[in-house]
Amino acid sequence: MRVAMKVAVVVLPLFALVLLLRACDTGSGDRWLDRARAVDPDAQLGISRPELVSIAPSEGLAVEAGEFALAFRDALVAQYGPLFGEISDQKMVVLIFSRDGMVQEFAGRDEVLDRKSMEDVLGYTDPMRNLIVLPPESDFVTLRHEMVHLQMKMALGLQSRFSPWLSEGLAQYFESFEPPEPVRIAPETRARWGRKLGADPIDVMRLLTMQDYRRFLQQDGQRNYFESLVLTAYLMESYPLERMVAYLEFERRGGGDRVAAFRAIFEDPAGTATRIGEYLRQ
Repeated sequence: MRVAMKVAVVVLPLFALVLLLRACDTGSGDRWLDRARAVDPDAQLGISRPELVSIAPSEGLAVEAGEFALAFRDALVAQYGPLFGEISDQKMVVLIFSRDGMVQEFAGRDEVLDRKSMEDVLGYTDPMRNLIVLPPESDFVTLRHEMVHLQMKMALGLQSRFSPWLSEGLAQYFESFEPPEPVRIAPETRARWGRKLGADPIDVMRLLTMQDYRRFLQQDGQRNYFESLVLTAYLMESYPLERMVAYLEFERRGGGDRVAAFRAIFEDPAGTATRIGEYLRQ
């Protein structure tokens, strides 16, 4: 890790643990069904194939959600490959539970997960297992959102820690992706965003420098999510895709001055709030 002498002692056992976890978690649909039913007796197996396991409160929903997730992932990579990388050959798992609180209960049984914020989560992704877990009555917008999170982690690096605004901004932006049409925010939607912002411009510097996910969620979290979406949409629709690809690569490598990187790749953030206002009025 940080000390070279520890590599043989720490990294090799950790590598073996990762392989063991993957061996356990890429097994049959019946194995995943047993895990789901330990929390949700109503769980039904809809799909069990080498590329996918899908489980939900009804077999029909499990099939529909699983097929949708695969089709959305494939289209996302086909149309936005430079941004989202390649498709993993690891089995993808989609779990949808029948009652509120079961997502948290399922997460609470898993010693691998970081559960610091699980008490408030609606759904989550576990990239180590290529897994999406959702609450009851989740719509496919939520599934798209979590699919973007999962693909970012699977393709760009399991150890990558993206800025909250970037991770949540991209996930929200691609919620509206309806292949084969590329994402483009409609003028009426931009106008509505402008009315919602009102006289309070987006604090771009605050978003760029906020790296604590708990703080992002708990300190005016709804506003943070909304501003992240608007900033991401502005960047995606005002610059060539290669710029966002370059910024993602900067974050994937970790460290560095995010404000300086934003200035070098996009623009001086001091004027971004004004330019966002112009974008919303287009």
